[in-house]
Amino acid sequence: MQVRCPIDFTPADVPADGIYGVKRVTRHAMFWSFGLLGLGAACATPYATWVVLGAMPAVFAAVGGLHQDSRYRRGLGGMLAPDVDAKTSCFPFVALLSGTQRWGDLAGELKATNAGLAVLAAVLIATRRGRVITTLRRAAPP
Repeated sequence: MQVRCPIDFTPADVPADGIYGVKRVTRHAMFWSFGLLGLGAACATPYATWVVLGAMPAVFAAVGGLHQDSRYRRGLGGMLAPDVDAKTSCFPFVALLSGTQRWGDLAGELKATNAGLAVLAAVLIATRRGRVITTLRRAAPP
């Protein structure tokens, strides 16, 4: 038995090995998207408690991803084929940096409009955050 989402957006031109898109970056994209968002928030705060709070999703992404891989290798709740395991990584960009995945393949599958809008939104949020912090510092009593 394999657990699958009832809404499947798999493209028609998937390679034979089933590795495409974000799976070239990491097997656990949902874990790591939240984990890296938390690390970004942790880097933007001067408070130790917020750093710990922001880092916890990344810790969970690492532990949860490794645990899920372990279960899938044993056939519990899902499946992780040995060839997919060898070609992909639990941690983001490790497979690309080690050479088991090619940057060119990822670039060919990347939606430039979506990536551009994401970068633009991140820049706008970061600049807005900087203005809010500057305004709060000016308003604070000496």
